[in-house]
Amino acid sequence: MGKDNLAKPTGLLLNVHREDVYIETKNIIREHPFVIRKYLDLTNKNLGKRVSASAWYHDDGKKHAKWQNACWKDYEEFLKSGKTQGLNLLKSGIRHEMESLRMHKHDTNKFSDVVTVAIAAHHAKLGKRFEERWEKDDNGAFKELWENIEKINLNLIFEKTLAEVKFQTAILKNYEFAGPRFYLQLADHRASIKESNKPVPQFKKFDYQFPPDWIKKPVQQIAENNWEDDLLLLRAPTGAGKTDAALLWARKQIENGRADRLVIAMPTRFTSNALSINISNSLSETGLYHSSAWFTRFFEDVKQSAEAEHAAKLEHEFARLLETPVTVCTIDHLLMALTHTREDHHAITFNLAHSCLVIDEADFYDEFTQANILELLKVLRELKVPVLLMSASLPESSLKMYQATGFQPKEIKEDISDNKRIRCQIKSINKYERIDDINGFLENSLQQPTIIYANTIAKAMDFYKWFQERNMKPILYHSRFTEPHKLKKEDNLLEKLGREAWKNGKAEGIAIMTQIGEMSVNISSNYMISEMCPADRLVQRIGRLSRFDKTIGQLDILIPHKNEEIYPAPYGQYIMKQGWQMNEALEKSIKLLECKQYNAFDFVELINRVYERIHEFSNITKLNADKLKEQIIQNWLILPLAEVKEDDDTTHIWKSRGIENQNDIFVFDPYDYLENNPQRFASLDKNKSKPCYFDAYKEFMYYKNQFAISCPQYLIQEGIKNGKVYQRDKIWIGDNREPISIWCANSYSPEIGLILDGTDAII
Repeated sequence: MGKDNLAKPTGLLLNVHREDVYIETKNIIREHPFVIRKYLDLTNKNLGKRVSASAWYHDDGKKHAKWQNACWKDYEEFLKSGKTQGLNLLKSGIRHEMESLRMHKHDTNKFSDVVTVAIAAHHAKLGKRFEERWEKDDNGAFKELWENIEKINLNLIFEKTLAEVKFQTAILKNYEFAGPRFYLQLADHRASIKESNKPVPQFKKFDYQFPPDWIKKPVQQIAENNWEDDLLLLRAPTGAGKTDAALLWARKQIENGRADRLVIAMPTRFTSNALSINISNSLSETGLYHSSAWFTRFFEDVKQSAEAEHAAKLEHEFARLLETPVTVCTIDHLLMALTHTREDHHAITFNLAHSCLVIDEADFYDEFTQANILELLKVLRELKVPVLLMSASLPESSLKMYQATGFQPKEIKEDISDNKRIRCQIKSINKYERIDDINGFLENSLQQPTIIYANTIAKAMDFYKWFQERNMKPILYHSRFTEPHKLKKEDNLLEKLGREAWKNGKAEGIAIMTQIGEMSVNISSNYMISEMCPADRLVQRIGRLSRFDKTIGQLDILIPHKNEEIYPAPYGQYIMKQGWQMNEALEKSIKLLECKQYNAFDFVELINRVYERIHEFSNITKLNADKLKEQIIQNWLILPLAEVKEDDDTTHIWKSRGIENQNDIFVFDPYDYLENNPQRFASLDKNKSKPCYFDAYKEFMYYKNQFAISCPQYLIQEGIKNGKVYQRDKIWIGDNREPISIWCANSYSPEIGLILDGTDAII
């Protein structure tokens, strides 16, 4: 009697695994009734049947003699060592998903194109990088299958239709194919985890209850009353209650069968962190996804046990895929998913189609990102995704821009209930070149809690030095701190200037912040000093002025100068050998801002005058947005040759933001780190001229999430010149065939952060 067919080197039988995956697909389908209905609505096809068929046949290729022989050998090794290395399977020369298709290639009644693609992609090998395996494995047995899938792909790409029609077709076709593709992967993954006797994340429903002892604020009532708008544009002052307005709006979408989950897209990682913490107490479950989110939420827990690490990792994966009832992420995460340059991008865009989306602080972007967001909105329009786009500083001129996406909002809805209340008094507008020019304003801050906004880190450091020379230590908060130190900074800011501090009469101290502090931290002061910035950014800063009561805040404005000319950085364009050229928004804001009292209505009027018209995007911006559309079409089915990493926000031809390429700088040498953490690593040679080893990629990520800071390339070069940055090579990670090199810095401190351009000489 022959051996039973194995599914895995652990000895799990193939028929058992197939049944497990099949049952898991039934669980997934049962837990996603809205998805089933919407899939039928958009494709006129039964998602459940397609996923079930994919699950039943997906591993049939494992019956091949080559695969079974290799698996049995690996099983014998497993019995001896207790480890599942799978080395014989790696050398078997056969991909089982390809063989599954070959076995049934004539069974057209079983395998539609969609089911074929789901099976072909269930181990993320349906891509140009794996083309050679499809064509040459098992003496070319799978070449015809690859050619047929490629034909499906190219039929759409080379379709002789208008570009806009092709774009729409690619969106809907990708949705149709992505559903079974993703659900088969999800079922297979969950079944495998359960087979290892480990828990999997539970599918949970959106559950938001407006606190019963609250009275709905006007902005919250507006959001609820206008839930039927496909694109709701909402403007309300800071502190008006927009977060709960968004949750009430989302509840309406879900109650009325327009979505089954909520995605909130924020401008930055810092704002998504803050919002996730803010709303987590009033929701069933909130997923947080961006590159440092895993560390922010889970790092301390996972050090406790392998079980805690497993649970945290799976929860983070759920959030990445938008499988949590609420996911807070950055806009870059959604934009990058549209490129379909990774297998999980298909899952993310499929789940986005079943979400209602809130784009918060929608005007807080460079024009590169704004143009990309317009393309995202076009995709969402095709997929019938309701969108709430909100900000305190949304100009009237933006209405036509958003109407051009295919959505048809008739107006910007606005909370005007508190528009006449005086919010602040702009006491003075002053040009300055040296810190000594503004001694009087800084001395005022010594007498009271104060927030100071600097436009650049270099200027923030100048302010910091002024206080340091007077034996004071303000809280310095900018983007070049490590993730753990950002968290400590935020905690410190909240302790000194947060709501509870003001409520208890204990507010004190001085905060010096750059743009990172415009939205992300819920603090307040009654006195503020701010360098001049465009009006919409200034309104965000003023949102931290007298935030917790109705005191009229006092504000002194500083206009930075250099060589007796306005120094506009970063609000403009840097031209080689000419310096900074101010952008129009800053120029108009300087002309229009007055020393007077302002209410919310005045701020809206100011922003409308500054952004009287939305300027046409530059050619480079248009080209970049076109590249996004091109990738949506080109990569709708088959992964491209170029590989991108999980947290990349650029591809080889497109990027989400119009900023210079960034690189990580590590502020703790890897050798020193490994010496201090020997229990987590297999080996360490203390001779720093020899290779440095991390056991696996996740171990390297532990290191990166604690000690890496992203910096533009020009600053890295500056750091190299002045001896503050050096390179460490021969960094080996897991089983990688090649080592990597990293940049390290020796000029970091938890108090002032990473300073590379010479300004830290003043400390």
